Amino acid sequence: MIDILLYFLLILCFVIGIYWKFKTSPHKTVKFSNTKEQEVREARAKEIRETRKAGKFN
Repeated sequence: MIDILLYFLLILCFVIGIYWKFKTSPHKTVKFSNTKEQEVREARAKEIRETRKAGKFN
């Protein structure tokens, strides 16, 4: 009976650990922090792409 309880706790800890890892993954936090800076960066990248399409390099 105690063995089953210990295995259950072990599996539960693994599940919580995996969930926590995905919840606090750096890819998501980078996307949503500094939204204004991200917008500026995207606008600049778009501007550069448009100038390259037109054939005018910086």
